[in-house]
Amino acid sequence: MTEKRPMQPKIKITGVSRLADIEWVNIAKPDFAGFIFAKSHNRVTLEQAEFLRRRLDPDIKVVGIFSNTSFWLITELLESGIIDVAHLHENIPLDEILQLRRMTDKPLIKTIFLHTIEDIEEAQHYPVDYLMYDCPANENDPSRSLQLLAEYGPQKRKFFISDHLCQQDFQGIIQQLHPYGVNLEDFLERKGQKDLDKIHKLIHLIREI
Repeated sequence: MTEKRPMQPKIKITGVSRLADIEWVNIAKPDFAGFIFAKSHNRVTLEQAEFLRRRLDPDIKVVGIFSNTSFWLITELLESGIIDVAHLHENIPLDEILQLRRMTDKPLIKTIFLHTIEDIEEAQHYPVDYLMYDCPANENDPSRSLQLLAEYGPQKRKFFISDHLCQQDFQGIIQQLHPYGVNLEDFLERKGQKDLDKIHKLIHLIREI
């Protein structure tokens, strides 16, 4: 019997904010392009998001990244087609996610910072379609977070892993954890701007798996 091979991980590039970004994203063709509506140097306005969406390859799904944002607005962006997926930051509590889930059936992603293995267990019960694991903001060494994911084993929810978790060995860590996707953001930038060489190298590296 032929052994079933894990699917190639999806690629999500976060922080697309300029027309120049759209041009190289259309060339690189990740699976998802992330527009940040939360506080960030790559933050976009609603008008910018609509403008950029019209110029993006229609095969690339748009993810909106949110922190303290009205769920009515998130739902409106999802239902209008400006974004296809809503990515909710770690600070959004369960009761608010439940409220949003009642308002839309569009895909939702939730960021989970890994402190203990209980964080992973609790995340399995969130009313979202995907999780996105990252190490805590004040932790530069991802080894502890990676150990927790490895110890937990197979999960009920499909999940992305951040580029922070992969920084030591992209291919090895992806092959070990078999994530649904990889979120690329900070590792693609140099002096606040996207680095095209890094983007093409990382995408090529991931697609070789």
